[in-house]
Amino acid sequence: MAVGSSIPIRLLTATLVSLAVACGLAASPATAYEPCPTDPVQPWMGASEGAAVSIPSLNQPNGITAYTGTVFRPADAVAYPGKRPLVVLQHGLGGSQCGLHWAARMLAGHGYTSMVWTSPTEATTLGSFSDALDAMRSALAFARSPANPYADATDTSRITLAGHSLGSITSSLVQGVGEPGVVAIVALDTLRRYVNGDPGGAQDECVNPPGAEVTPTVPALSFAMDLPCEANPTYAPDDLKLTGFSWWRAAGIPAMQLVLRGFDHIDFSRGGTDAQHQLLAHYWLLWSRLWVDGDASARAELLAPEVDETPTRDLLSERFRSAAYLPPDADTTDLAAFLTDTTPPDTKRVGDGPGKRVQRHDLMKFRFTSSEPATFECRLDKREWKPCSSPRKLRAKGIGKHTFRVRATDDAGNREAKPLKFKYRVVR
Repeated sequence: MAVGSSIPIRLLTATLVSLAVACGLAASPATAYEPCPTDPVQPWMGASEGAAVSIPSLNQPNGITAYTGTVFRPADAVAYPGKRPLVVLQHGLGGSQCGLHWAARMLAGHGYTSMVWTSPTEATTLGSFSDALDAMRSALAFARSPANPYADATDTSRITLAGHSLGSITSSLVQGVGEPGVVAIVALDTLRRYVNGDPGGAQDECVNPPGAEVTPTVPALSFAMDLPCEANPTYAPDDLKLTGFSWWRAAGIPAMQLVLRGFDHIDFSRGGTDAQHQLLAHYWLLWSRLWVDGDASARAELLAPEVDETPTRDLLSERFRSAAYLPPDADTTDLAAFLTDTTPPDTKRVGDGPGKRVQRHDLMKFRFTSSEPATFECRLDKREWKPCSSPRKLRAKGIGKHTFRVRATDDAGNREAKPLKFKYRVVR
């Protein structure tokens, strides 16, 4: 959702800084509670119990004093003892806590404490954004306070921020502003580089000038719909959904972007089918196992070529590329190809290159190409591998024998095992 053509500096400053510790936090009884009685709780979601809460507003934007919400925890304290990692979930524009009720229930049924709430829809999208931003930070303050009815089951040193649409914008932003304990993010359509004007956005935000760049700090799992932005339907390059992912990757922070075949924007919320929600849960729980619980075995499952005997490639969009940056296991902007392509590229020299004997201080040119689209790394003698491109120019130095090597890595992440070699001798 667009948050206006620009965001006033004073608003961003006010909402990005914790102004004060919330006061008047009265504890709520931890009674069984169902905020969305018409939304079925499926067996695959696991068993959980909920308590109604009133979350005091930190900033009180637009006159708001509190947000109505629900905290869920696992029902099975034997299987999931002690304090459990926390997931806070912000719904999309015009929605309510019921939009992500399915996710909150699923997470609580699998060992996490979760919290959902309703932030109001204001007359402007910017007003709704300020509410959502305040609501998420208020929920985090509430979870840390004695007012949390499940404080004894809440580990605020391991927090995941999650949200759909407007909630994905909020989550993308808040993970980078220094909230203590945040270790991961899950963005439902979709991870953002910009608070406003992100080209990978789902609805009308994509057509505004980019503004308010976020700061990647924690591993991010992102899901996106199999459609272009609603406000710009004719703009559909295959890398449209990779803006946020690429920003995380450039910062060296692990990320996955899954563009799911056949998904529409509402499918991540209560409008999705049971099968769609189970697919989302599959990856969400693996991401949590890896980055929240520290289970390294989840890496292989996140990159598995099949999900429940269905080829992963068949679950991903054919129109838009999915991607994964999970070094050292994966670094690809075409996940579908990565999961099926196991053949490394082959680098060949172009032309003759430098002769076997070159004069000291001569300028040498190494020209090369790959058998398929790829990126290159070059290495002189025993120095470190560094990114390079053809032609690579070097000044001849160091009397004696030298070896210049080039290796390629294709879009599926396959790296050439036997680099191309140029051998030469520098003479006086």
